Amino acid sequence: MRTKIAKLITVYCIFQSVLIVAFYLIFKLPRHSFYSFFLFNFLWHLVIYFYLASHTEAFYKIETTEDLEEINLANTISLFRASAVMPIGYLIWFSEKRTILICAIIYAVIIFLSDALDGFIARRLHETTHIGKMIDSMCDYALLIFISGLFYEMKILPLWFFLLLFIRLFIQAYGMVKFLALGFPMNPKSTIGGKITIASTMFLYFLALISLLFHNSIFDKIVQYFLFACAILIFIFIFEKIILFVGHWKQYKEEKTKKGSGSEKGKDISRGN
Repeated sequence: MRTKIAKLITVYCIFQSVLIVAFYLIFKLPRHSFYSFFLFNFLWHLVIYFYLASHTEAFYKIETTEDLEEINLANTISLFRASAVMPIGYLIWFSEKRTILICAIIYAVIIFLSDALDGFIARRLHETTHIGKMIDSMCDYALLIFISGLFYEMKILPLWFFLLLFIRLFIQAYGMVKFLALGFPMNPKSTIGGKITIASTMFLYFLALISLLFHNSIFDKIVQYFLFACAILIFIFIFEKIILFVGHWKQYKEEKTKKGSGSEKGKDISRGN
């Protein structure tokens, strides 16, 4: 499976690299930015490969627990979305050029559609996999974090929104790292609240790109209304994540108590002997 993963990731890396090179040459974009995005595109695909190669045991169908012999269609689509992080960032970074902005919007639409398509295909073909859920979560957060960083740098949306989003992501990261350090990690999977948070934020970013294209006052107001609606959703679903971590903490304490009582029984038996 590692060989098949390497082949697919290599194909995607080449495709996304060609895309970056093409825009660099056609639009004569700054060389230092090209080198940065090109290098990070290569490094990002290495990260994807090592992440998947270290979780080959998760390549199985959830319904039947049958191991995958090939990377199925749904996961192939999900991995395309993961591989598109740097090119979409490159297009957004130079979105002051109208043609590049249009291309960024088109590519964003493709990415959004792939997010819906992979889940539909997995359910329709009864090929929902554990690794698919992990990839889906990784894709969503990678796109969200990277594009948020670009939007903040470009001052496309207000600072308070990014601070709220940062708090949400910080709680997520802190909880995952904390339980990993305790030796009781949580499975990286999407939740309903997480999905709504990411989908609404990415749609907001899409609307923001559209507003840059048209510079229409009515459209700007729509973006502002959706900005506040998105912020409310992010705030509400922060508590969903906190509740999940509290529940996992209780499971950790229960497991620890069981192990403690088991070791005490073992000591009592040895003392009796």
